[in-house]
Amino acid sequence: MKKFKYRAKKGPEEIVEGVLLAQSQDEAIDRMSTMGLLPIDLSEETALERTPQAPPRWSQKSSYRDLTAFYRQLGSLVKSGVSLLRALALMGSQFPNVHLRTVIMHIHDQVREGRDFSESLAAFPQNFSGFEIAMIHAGESVGRLDHSLMRIVGYREQSEAIQGKIKSALIYPSFLIVVASISIAFMLTFVIPRFSTFFESLGQQLPLATRILIGISHWCVQNGLYLAAAVTVVFFLTPFVMKIQSNKMIFDRLLLQVPQVGAWVLKTEISQLCRALEILTGSGMQLLHAMKVSSSVIRNLKLKNSFDECHQAVLDGTRLSEALAHTGTFPTLVTQFVQAGEESGKMDEVLGQIALWYEQDVEANVKLATSLLEPVIILAVGLILGGIVIAILLPVFSLSAQMT
Repeated sequence: MKKFKYRAKKGPEEIVEGVLLAQSQDEAIDRMSTMGLLPIDLSEETALERTPQAPPRWSQKSSYRDLTAFYRQLGSLVKSGVSLLRALALMGSQFPNVHLRTVIMHIHDQVREGRDFSESLAAFPQNFSGFEIAMIHAGESVGRLDHSLMRIVGYREQSEAIQGKIKSALIYPSFLIVVASISIAFMLTFVIPRFSTFFESLGQQLPLATRILIGISHWCVQNGLYLAAAVTVVFFLTPFVMKIQSNKMIFDRLLLQVPQVGAWVLKTEISQLCRALEILTGSGMQLLHAMKVSSSVIRNLKLKNSFDECHQAVLDGTRLSEALAHTGTFPTLVTQFVQAGEESGKMDEVLGQIALWYEQDVEANVKLATSLLEPVIILAVGLILGGIVIAILLPVFSLSAQMT
């Protein structure tokens, strides 16, 4: 496949420039005609011209919402008839995020030099995923870049919505746990030691519950700083430890085995994977290539390795449904739906149904779990604090009984 740079008329006045892939110059002209373009200048891009420039050293990862806004605005501009170069120039001068604005201008310079938009994005892998680059490349190939950009926006918004619902559902339980932990720590390290001094001055045998509580309080006072330091070190070192593939693999494998939590993780990952596969296959990409590209959207390494095994099995001639069933990781529902898609020839529609099913299932389960989790946390905190208060009051009741 060769690359051809072109200048062409789009309508009575507008002049557009770009690059397309074709086997020959005649095929390139035919493709331009199907895109509604009248060729003015057409030349094959040389190997020297295709040599990509190194990305700037200042490049860093942008926020998820900023990148979604980038795709949405660019898709809207291209859909309204603005040329890609003009759209990039406008966004590069007006985008709110300063870092991403600089990245956009670098991409604009690369596209102006004749490189594909997808090839220019690939210079920033920390910002643009392989799945998104493949989607844009597919849109460029068929002259439907605006369509690909809006599909990416839809995918990112759906993914963000699922993650947002899970995070929102966990905010209140997390707040309860933090407040309860602070309250218990305050009582053990400040309140109980003062009562223990008072109890020792009485010179009487304390109840067992009170002695246990005072012992725990003394241990916390003596080792509290070490415990806090250990928790802080673990908190800050965990991200670095999890970057090691072997450690992350162990954690991800164990995470899938945790009751209820493992099911949430599995369903969330499968919904995003099927949504990515639906978009890619619906854009005309072959299944094998779509599987290879969409593997990058899976964050759980255990599930990712299983899906990569499926890709290799399909490459060797096995049906996808059989490969998924052989791993033992994917639910039976997924394999049955995929088998139905293989038999009907409507794989993209079936994948979309799987994604929708699991998205709705995850949302319903999260709501149910959090509605049950909140009273359980409140009850547990009440029992702990109530036990502490009772252990403190027992000697007082005993002393009162002796005095009467």
